[in-house]
Amino acid sequence: MLALNPAHGATWELAYVRQQDTDYVLPSRATRADYSALVADLAAAAPGGSIPADASARALQLDLLLVQDGQAVFLFEPLEHLRGAGVVALRLGPLSEEVVLEAPHPLADIRTGAITGGLFDRGEIRAAVIATVHRRAGPDADPAASQTSWLGSATEGLARGLDDAMFVQLHGFDGSSTDADAVISAGTAQPGHEAYTLAVRHLALAIGESDVRTGEDVPALAATRNAQGRWLASRGLRFWHVELSEPVRSMLGGSEAARSTFADQLLLLAGREPGVARRRRLSRL
Repeated sequence: MLALNPAHGATWELAYVRQQDTDYVLPSRATRADYSALVADLAAAAPGGSIPADASARALQLDLLLVQDGQAVFLFEPLEHLRGAGVVALRLGPLSEEVVLEAPHPLADIRTGAITGGLFDRGEIRAAVIATVHRRAGPDADPAASQTSWLGSATEGLARGLDDAMFVQLHGFDGSSTDADAVISAGTAQPGHEAYTLAVRHLALAIGESDVRTGEDVPALAATRNAQGRWLASRGLRFWHVELSEPVRSMLGGSEAARSTFADQLLLLAGREPGVARRRRLSRL
């Protein structure tokens, strides 16, 4: 079992103690391939409630640790060898929907890491990916701007391992761009007016606020250059870029009940209407 600070929660604590603003090491092409393949295999096995027999050995070959704590599995780097690899958390067993949460900027967008970890710890979110390096730590250190980042590689692995997953990135803004409570965008994807209307409705219910706008309303927060959004959109996979105001992040970070409501609405947004085909994972296409 993991011996972590319960005030933070297991997932955020793992990322919190590894946060740094220097010493980022961009993974090599070979490392990215092995890392993405490991995440994909872990994700593919997760709905069945197990992990691959060789997963721990493969993690060690990447100088990473793989720890199972009950029905959750965590992939992360040891404290004595920090490179900014981030934390990947996976929930084992069947779930109603496949939702992946990502926090690319937990140091810059305060509380997004804690919120992402808290939502995962609730038990109904399949995966969480939390970066552990500041976006300005070095060249290509911003994971949302580079698909060759650790987070980008984890995204690819999760997309290949999970069926019909919906990816949601949490970000934050300081109010200089808009006075809205939240902004939601599909990045470069074109989900259509109905999908946007549904996403805005669920996000408004998720945060208990009515002023939720789209990237079309606030182009500065439209995430059209987000690397993960572009990669997922090019493969027809669902991606939502969610910008939260500071008051909303403070509310979600401090209230388990608020995070529960947020998670419920994400799961409803991820659900497919009857008759709508679910996408098989990329490895099967």
